[in-house]
Amino acid sequence: MGKIPSGTLEAMFRSPYTGKASTAYDDSKLPVVRVILEKQSSQFWGRTDWQGMMAIASGISADSVTKKLNAQLNEFVTYTRAEYNDRNVFPAEFIFDYQYDLTRVRELLQQFRITSLADQAAMSQELLSQFMTSKQYPSLQQTRQIESLIHELGRELLNFSLL
Repeated sequence: MGKIPSGTLEAMFRSPYTGKASTAYDDSKLPVVRVILEKQSSQFWGRTDWQGMMAIASGISADSVTKKLNAQLNEFVTYTRAEYNDRNVFPAEFIFDYQYDLTRVRELLQQFRITSLADQAAMSQELLSQFMTSKQYPSLQQTRQIESLIHELGRELLNFSLL
């Protein structure tokens, strides 16, 4: 399992403080469960917060994440039914509504800000700004360092995907 993506991590920390929906449901139709998908490298992450229970899963595809989340929700339903001795507490089937977390897009684009570039290049923001506006000119070593950073960001952009 890889590094947990930012959007999922933020949701985990926010979850205890967000309002919970009522546990009542309309038994004439299946409940719609919102699944937030996020991609980190080649790994998909999915999360859902349903009836006060947050489920998180990762896998190589959105399909594998869905299967894992479905299994977790079914475990929750089985436990709840046994605990309350009531078969009608929650349904055993769900309709998933997929939505996508774009936190990684924001993080990637922020890397192109002067402050971030200066940090990554280990030079002052003021100096890098002066280079960018031709008020000063970088040395050969500084130019190579900036070029290397731009190439690294370019590779990251080429490898970036949401789906």
